[in-house]
Amino acid sequence: MLYLVHYDRKENKVVTLKEYQEQERPLAYAARLDMERIYARLDGSQEIVLLEAADKAQLRKTHPKYVPDTTAEKIFLGAAVMGVLALLMR
Repeated sequence: MLYLVHYDRKENKVVTLKEYQEQERPLAYAARLDMERIYARLDGSQEIVLLEAADKAQLRKTHPKYVPDTTAEKIFLGAAVMGVLALLMR
C-alpha cells in the first residue's frame, strides 16, 4: 500500500492522506509530483511525502506524525458527549 501525505508544519497536522494500491504506483508518483509543484511556491511549511507500508497500523508505527493515533481523541470526545447528555437528562 502507498500513502500520499500532505502535512502542514505550521498547523502540525495532516491535510490529506490518500491511499494507493500497488498497481496505482505510477498514479501515486504523478500525484506526489503535482502536489510538490503546487506547494513548492509556498513558504516551505508544507510536506508532501509518498510512503509505503503494509497498512495504516504499520505506517502509524514508522511515521506517527503522519498517521496519528486518534484513540485518545475519541475517548475525550466520547466523555464530552456523555457529559452533555447527562446535563440534558436533568
